[in-house]
Amino acid sequence: YMASVKSGCVEVIHEPLGKDPSYTRAKVEFGLDSLFPPDPTLQLSFREGASGPLLTFADFPIVGFSAMADTGITEYGDKLWGDIFVNGSDGSMTNITDSWNSVFGDSVTVTSSEGAIGGNACE
Repeated sequence: YMASVKSGCVEVIHEPLGKDPSYTRAKVEFGLDSLFPPDPTLQLSFREGASGPLLTFADFPIVGFSAMADTGITEYGDKLWGDIFVNGSDGSMTNITDSWNSVFGDSVTVTSSEGAIGGNACE
């Protein structure tokens, strides 16, 4: 399988998500040349700060050639992306980290006041 991130944005939603005070919303558009596994989902991970634990969020549906992922923020500051995957119901995992980083960079910095923080402008 092959998937490439063509555009996207990350924005901060300053409303609680469960126990977290705010959350990020990543909107992702994949290239039309992407070949997805059956029932594709997006899995992303990041560290809060350089030495924080790796937080992994999974099972965000990819519909057509796009996905949206909401992930909780336990603290403000730098979020360093970990590995990003497209997973399939057949057990496949396609690493798209390089493609993700080419659009979003390898990190974002979250404060208590901003809106868009990474990638292209959110619409």
